[in-house]
Amino acid sequence: MTPVHTSPPPTAGVSSGSAEINVASGAHTIASPVLLLDSTAIYVGPANGKLTITSDVAASAVRITKRGGGALEMKNVRSDSLWIEQGQVAILPSGTIAGTSNVTSLSLAPATTLDLSNNALVVDYSGASPLTSVNHLITGSQLTSSLLD
Repeated sequence: MTPVHTSPPPTAGVSSGSAEINVASGAHTIASPVLLLDSTAIYVGPANGKLTITSDVAASAVRITKRGGGALEMKNVRSDSLWIEQGQVAILPSGTIAGTSNVTSLSLAPATTLDLSNNALVVDYSGASPLTSVNHLITGSQLTSSLLD
């Protein structure tokens, strides 16, 4: 697996609808910063497929949706919202503020997981508190921190 390094950073944006990043097979790494201009679906197809994004993903005002049975690994998730419809999302081990994820909303479909590794998650909501739903994700083993003691 050879990491992809580009300059300027890869950008996902469309004139209408949402952008997509698709992994049809194998394991791939994006090692350059990524700029998401529109809500983006990241599809990692097969269950043994994996996409690792080791650099920053600028997505503060858009939704990231994970689809497909494979795994998505990211440095952190800092977006308006994270929806995991299929498969797993894992935050790469850091244990520092660089690994802290920040979203305004979080949605995990049944049988999906978000592994924070040894990092923090901030749900910066407005309106009704998401505490009950986040607690349900934790007790249901969908929201985990696999590297915490």
